[in-house]
Parts: sequence; structure tokens; C-alpha cells
Amino acid sequence: MSEKTYNGWKNRETWSVARWIDCTEAEQTYWRERAREERDGHFYKEGAIALLAEDLRDTIGENSPISENNMYSDLLNCALANVDWREIAAHLIEGLK
Repeated sequence: MSEKTYNGWKNRETWSVARWIDCTEAEQTYWRERAREERDGHFYKEGAIALLAEDLRDTIGENSPISENNMYSDLLNCALANVDWREIAAHLIEGLK
């Protein structure tokens, strides 16, 4: 089975989250600052990526607009489970100047 990607990202879910993070100045500023904090606070890049990925997953998951347990929340949770949070975190950290 061949690896499928979407617009250069691991999958469509990852691309979509990364695109929305980059969509508004407030989101860009917040996540770039978090990336800078993690990068500057860790000797190893992989540690910074892992912690930023965890923060991304937790923060975005906690801000879900769907709080009821229903078909829509199941679909949203399935999509978020497919996001490669480490790929987004690495992209943010590597994009710092």
C-alpha cells in the first residue's frame, strides 16, 4: 500500500488543521510563540516537537464547538484522531527564524 499525502501533508486532516492555524494572525502569533517557547526551552528538538504536538492536540481538542455526544462529535473526534500533531509541531518549530 502506498503512502497517501494531501497538499504536502500526511493527510487531509493534518493539512486542514495546519491551514486553519495559519489562517488568522491571532492563531499564527499564538502558535509561533508557543513553538518558540518550546524550542528555546529544550536542548533536543524532538522534545520540543513532542511537547508542542501535545499542546496542539489538547488545546484544539478542548476548543471543540461540539460538546454533545452525537454523530457530529464522533465524526469530529475521528478526524482529529487522524491529525499528525507532530508534523504540525515540527513545521511550526522549523519555520522559526
